[in-house]
Amino acid sequence: MLDRGTIEFHPLSNGTITGGTIRDGRFDIPAATGALPGEYEVRIFSTNVDVDPMPPEDLPPGPESERRPLQPERIPKRYNVESELTADIPDQGTTELAFQLDA
Repeated sequence: MLDRGTIEFHPLSNGTITGGTIRDGRFDIPAATGALPGEYEVRIFSTNVDVDPMPPEDLPPGPESERRPLQPERIPKRYNVESELTADIPDQGTTELAFQLDA
């Protein structure tokens, strides 16, 4: 079960990207901003907020630095930037989508 993260639905044909926040293994997307019927590539992200990445030594202190390293991603690329996950949203919509993520 994924404790925290985000989920994105990228249309494989027409439509717009939509998504939501994952909490305690569940996600919720309001119907008004949800995915329209069709096929989607699904991307799931979850950064490791417990790790403090070391910034380059020449940076000024503070989180506003543009060159500050991003938090490490906990999810393998095959579930986000190189996603193998898909979803088919039927015409009547759905409230039951589940994705199994293996390490």
